[in-house]
Order: sequence, then structure tokens, then C-alpha cells
Amino acid sequence: MKKMILGFAVSTTLSLSAAAQASDFDIALATKASSLGAGFELLVPVSQKFNIRAGLNKFDYSLTQVIDEIEYTGDLALNSFSLNSDWHPFSGGFRLSGGLVLNKNEVRGTATPDADITFTIGDTDYSSKDIQANATIDFNDVAPYLGLGYDRVSRNKKGLGFTAELGVLFQGSPQIDLTVSGSDTVNGIIDQTTLQSDIDKELVSIEDDVSAYNIYPVVALGLTYQF
Repeated sequence: MKKMILGFAVSTTLSLSAAAQASDFDIALATKASSLGAGFELLVPVSQKFNIRAGLNKFDYSLTQVIDEIEYTGDLALNSFSLNSDWHPFSGGFRLSGGLVLNKNEVRGTATPDADITFTIGDTDYSSKDIQANATIDFNDVAPYLGLGYDRVSRNKKGLGFTAELGVLFQGSPQIDLTVSGSDTVNGIIDQTTLQSDIDKELVSIEDDVSAYNIYPVVALGLTYQF
């Protein structure tokens, strides 16, 4: 999937570069830090009021901690490619933006007991240090984006500039995959039918908890350089 994102980014960047050569305005590059991760963008001005903007974002973070003798490991992986159109209604720095994001953001988590302790999945109590639960949360592969921001690109302001953005990514309801493996030291081999029923109940509970995260806020600050 990373190869697909990279390939899409390269092909789009080449297309925008060709469009820039036919434009009366100079292209710009931006480097940004945002809630989508660290990234860079290619900005192609097509008129005094319109830009086309393609960007690639990435950020990885891992956290491990032990709570009540259960070790939790979480991995946040932000990977996205965006293609936006910017409208500067007053021919100044203020802009309104809309576009699409190839969204491969996901959260992965693992829970592993450090000792023979009892814990509940669904309606059943399990007890084992050999049981491991793995969960993955991801979102729609393609997500619409709307935002507003500021930059001076397409006003022929060559050199270094400032960019800022505030927007929302409509990423859809989180999609959750939960698996549990291992053996129960109290009940022996886990009954797979009972386990699947418990997993289904646990999924309903988790989905209720994360259902509000269908919209992802985007905040970004960065620097631009127009050639």
C-alpha cells in the first residue's frame, strides 16, 4: 500500500509539474507539520485566484505501557496523499480549499497479560498469560477534505513564505478488526464459537466508543518557497 501511495504521488507530481510549465506563474514547494504528520507539498498556481496543491504526509508513533499486569502496545501510523484545489476569493493570502485524500491512517494495538490474571472479553472471563488480543482501526481509503488557510503563492510573491491551514477530513466511521489467540489456563482450549461471539460483542462496544471519530480535524503550519 505504501508503494501505491508513493506511485500515485509521483505520477500526480509529474502531471502538476507539466501543468506548471504551461502556467504564467511559478511553482512553489512547502514543508509542513500538521495533525496528518510531517509532509511536503507541491503548489501549482493556475491563476491569480486558483492553485492546485498535492501533498504527502507521514508520521509514526509507538507507545508501550503496563496497566493492571496487562502490557498494551499501540502504534499510530499516519500515511496520506492529498490533492486539493485552492481558491483565493480576494486575490490575497486567504484561501478556501477542497479536495480528496488517499487515506491510509491506522491505529494498531496489542494487549498481552504479563501473568495469569482474569479479564473479560464480551461476556466471558478468560485467564491466561498466553492470550493475546490484536486490534486494528482504519478508515475509508479515499476521504473528502474541506479547509481554509493562508498562503501568498500564485500572487507572484517569489521567495520564502508562510502557510497555515485549518480543515476537516471526512474519513468515515472507523473500521475495526479484532482477533484473540492463545489458550485459557482456567478453561483449557478456547471454544472458538464462544470466543467469536465475545469478540463480536466487544467490537460493538468499541465501535460505539469510536463512532464519533468519523471526522478528523486538520491543523497545519509550514513554510513555502516560490521559485
